[in-house]
Amino acid sequence: MWRALRTADAGTVPVWRFFNRDTGAHFYTTDAHERQRILVTWPQFADEGAAFHAYLSDAFDRAPVHRFYNTQTRTHFYTAQDDERDFVQRTFPQFAYEGVAYYAVGLAAGAGAAAKRDAFRLVDQATFGATPADVDRALAIGAPAWVDEQLAKPASGYPASTFWYESLYENDNCTFGSANESAAYRCAVDQLTLTGCARGSSPMRSTRPTSSASASHGRCRRSSSCPG
Repeated sequence: MWRALRTADAGTVPVWRFFNRDTGAHFYTTDAHERQRILVTWPQFADEGAAFHAYLSDAFDRAPVHRFYNTQTRTHFYTAQDDERDFVQRTFPQFAYEGVAYYAVGLAAGAGAAAKRDAFRLVDQATFGATPADVDRALAIGAPAWVDEQLAKPASGYPASTFWYESLYENDNCTFGSANESAAYRCAVDQLTLTGCARGSSPMRSTRPTSSASASHGRCRRSSSCPG
């Protein structure tokens, strides 16, 4: 876990984010040439623009964000923890290490840092965007109680004027082009990814390569918690 910069700072570059329609995962890059190559070569990657900003050089208060490519799932994994990088390299041969993707602002070390990192991972994987309030809530009441609390919330639906809809499985029988009350529209909603929500948030982690109690719950909350 690390902190992302919402706005540019001296020495930073934009971190562009793509959504892979084939895998349902996001990909991040600071390399303008890599971004352009994806735009002209891989139509399954939806360009979501600059998600946040990061540094290209190291400093005493920065953390290197390591990038891996999973050759089995064709997705990328990012971590700012050297011990986690080493663990992945020792344990998962299918993860090809691609080096440091960029440098982010590291979290201050402390007794509660690990617990807050775990709370963030839970909220990030279980919602459409982790907010400080959600992370603090999960940290305060614990993972099981937080998940139960989310499951007890009513389904919120998706505001039509707020998000850019993109179905993961679009065809004549599963499309947002149908009437809202139709089965085809409902199918599209069930396959939904909120790319507009993604543009408004500042994600700092991708899905972990290892399983965990938090990851097993999936995206349990129907309502979006995108920061402004």
